[in-house]
Amino acid sequence: MTRNRFIVLLSTAIVAAWTISWYANRSAAPCVPAIRIAESIDLGECEGGQVATAEVEIGNDGTDALNIAGVRASCSCTGLEMREPDGRYSKVEELTIQPGERKTLVVRLAVNGPPGESLVSTIHFLTDDPVKREVTLPIILRRIRAGAFSLPVAFAFGTATVGQSAVKVVDIIDAFSPPRTVERVGTSNPERVKLTRLSVPEAEAATPGGRIVARVRVEVLTATPADIDDRANVWLVNQVPSSPVSIRVLGRVAAPVEFAPKNLVLMPTKSDGFRGTVLCLTHGREATVRVVECPTEFTAQVDAATIPTAPRRLTISRTVPGATASVNIRVGVTLDGVETVYSLPVTCDPVVASEASS
Repeated sequence: MTRNRFIVLLSTAIVAAWTISWYANRSAAPCVPAIRIAESIDLGECEGGQVATAEVEIGNDGTDALNIAGVRASCSCTGLEMREPDGRYSKVEELTIQPGERKTLVVRLAVNGPPGESLVSTIHFLTDDPVKREVTLPIILRRIRAGAFSLPVAFAFGTATVGQSAVKVVDIIDAFSPPRTVERVGTSNPERVKLTRLSVPEAEAATPGGRIVARVRVEVLTATPADIDDRANVWLVNQVPSSPVSIRVLGRVAAPVEFAPKNLVLMPTKSDGFRGTVLCLTHGREATVRVVECPTEFTAQVDAATIPTAPRRLTISRTVPGATASVNIRVGVTLDGVETVYSLPVTCDPVVASEASS
């Protein structure tokens, strides 16, 4: 009896010591996130002209919050999105997932291309998981079934300045037999993108992969600056499921003259002054740039142009210590013989400036 009691007490002491050690090590271990996500997303097969959709679950198996940022796709035909309660989709650019939490997102892929081909796109993002800092998620559509598609699949026009033409002619090709007819056309943002149907000569209608059932002129309205990410849509009669052939329209309408940065912050120099540079962008148009007005406590110099159409650099310095920290410098830019004067806000580094004044 005494021997058995000794064994029980010894076993209890060992278990207690192991438990204390486990909790001590657990509390001493660093809190880190750990992402859980599929290696790839298989969308199977889908009819051309449709939108293939799949859910993506991202989990956090770690002990600290998982932060995801810098979400981007390899092409304009796909993206990582979240389905809102009202059924709409919103683009995901960053996300935080708590320990033990799972979040379900959506991948949608616009299916454009000849029947029989496959589509592969990828989604990339960064995480603070120390084991997996960068994630590349392949999105695979194994086969495009006979259907409708556009050539080209997207209109990425880059940067156009205000008033500059941004137009693309797109063909809608139907692989069905007999080919279907167009029910209607439209755009996701009529104030920015205009869609016009054009006639298709009979001699051009037959084409590899099917028949051209519509030819549309996609025009970006460039009256004012804006970032463009819209869609031109063409609906066919008896298309199942009822979703359009969608052409993504992507680019930027820029002002004729832009300054980068728009608000210049001067940084301290070794000589107790402040200095910074700003670029004057005219987007490939030949221009003359000059300083119209500069406060006496500052200097502003326009670098000589090596190429007339290249961006011009302005170097701005505060030469009088203790002078005002924020000013506006007026810069004249001449395009096509007409000069426009712009006001460039300039500020000294606020933290350094406040320390210097105290």
